[in-house]
Amino acid sequence: MSEAVLSLPAGLEVDVRGQRAVVPPFEAEVGRWVALAPAAGVAAGAAAIAIARTLGTLTPPLAGTLRLLGVETRRLEYVDLLRLRACIGYVHGTGGLLSNRSVADNIALPLSIHARLALADEQARVTAALRTFGLETAARQRPHELDGVLRFATLAARATVLGPAWVVVEGLGDFDRAAAGSQTWRALLARSAAFDGSGAVCLGRADAPFEAWLIEQGGHVVRYSLATPAGEEAAQP
Repeated sequence: MSEAVLSLPAGLEVDVRGQRAVVPPFEAEVGRWVALAPAAGVAAGAAAIAIARTLGTLTPPLAGTLRLLGVETRRLEYVDLLRLRACIGYVHGTGGLLSNRSVADNIALPLSIHARLALADEQARVTAALRTFGLETAARQRPHELDGVLRFATLAARATVLGPAWVVVEGLGDFDRAAAGSQTWRALLARSAAFDGSGAVCLGRADAPFEAWLIEQGGHVVRYSLATPAGEEAAQP
């Protein structure tokens, strides 16, 4: 069996504005991504973001155990949790870029905080990320000058420039159903595999084309549900 990068041995319960998102037990093995989505026909955008933040260790779960890279996150002191976050790449669904910095400078930010490389080495890393995600011509642009595709590519490049073992993505980004993928998504999965990692994409709606594509890439799908505080299943739209 492949080594698990992330494991939820008892699942998770996550707070979603007075409701709970219930994520069943699953493992994310090396090189095998997972899509977390509600049942078909259910809209749960807030739940997807809440689950993503929990899987990225940004917020704690209401219940359940999250084991990341062999460590139970709830047992970590704050300083140790910060160190663990250097091994996590988080791709925001919207926003998340510094408006007063160029694309290249946004990508370089995690390196300046965590890697402390020589300037030439840092620039080489950024140049490689720009090339991988098709951002060479946008390197000096500011976030407000980017379209949705370039914005998602910039977020993905920044999230993976440190070579994280675990990547969490809010939503589909620039996934192109007609083209069965996108350069950004192919780069995300390829970089994850290169660093012996895996990742999760958290969806507010089921998306059959994306889920089928991810399965073709060796990934799998996990369905989460919404429940009221009393434990009864929430009404479905």
